[in-house]
Amino acid sequence: MAKKSFEKNSDLRAVQKACLYGAIAHSFAILATIYCFRAGDLSQFSVERLMSFAAIHPLLWQINSLALLTACLSLTYFLICLYKIAPAKDAPRKIFCLFLVMIALTVDVQTFFNLMLHFVDVSYRSLYDTALNRSILRLEGWMILDQALGRIFILSNILYALAGYHLTEFLLEKTMVSRRIGQAGQVIWILLFLVSILTFASLVPQAIFLFFWTIVLFIVWLIVLYVNADGLTQQSETSAPVDSEADNKDN
Repeated sequence: MAKKSFEKNSDLRAVQKACLYGAIAHSFAILATIYCFRAGDLSQFSVERLMSFAAIHPLLWQINSLALLTACLSLTYFLICLYKIAPAKDAPRKIFCLFLVMIALTVDVQTFFNLMLHFVDVSYRSLYDTALNRSILRLEGWMILDQALGRIFILSNILYALAGYHLTEFLLEKTMVSRRIGQAGQVIWILLFLVSILTFASLVPQAIFLFFWTIVLFIVWLIVLYVNADGLTQQSETSAPVDSEADNKDN
């Protein structure tokens, strides 16, 4: 019994760390994105402005892209921690969720590296090339952005949302985490799925708006989950010596 308590405690500690890393990474990604939007006056979305900003401020653009990729990595780590606490009886479903997460991460890594390197290069060349080549390069830049939006807001978003929804169910089944907290997490995954639907319907401004506030809610949820898991681990640690004494008496 003490061994089971220790295993559950270590699982919750891992989830706690993932919540902390995720909250920090997503907060930094949001702040970096807001800073870039304000520095480049990107409130009015246009390919020309984005390409001009990436060409003039390549380091800022790359730091922002790297921050967003780090947020994706922290999300993957969080979902893997949820995967580890999933019950063994649901092995096929949890393995399928892990498969979805790995595909989403692969898509995100490729997309953000493309934005960090290829898009910056195309944007820089579009400033100093001939008029004819500039129009071609702008078209290429638009294609890069269009593919990035499709991959991030549609493909990887759907995969993360599906995996996150089911893995949050496992969190509720395996641990004593508050049911309201778990249900709030599932609502966040549903909102993330709605972002993909809005993007697919070509409602990009609405999708970006919903995505921003969903990430804010996700950060708040991670903090609340961290606090709740901390209380459970402390409760488990205080009850562990009592369980150990009971085991010794039984022996």
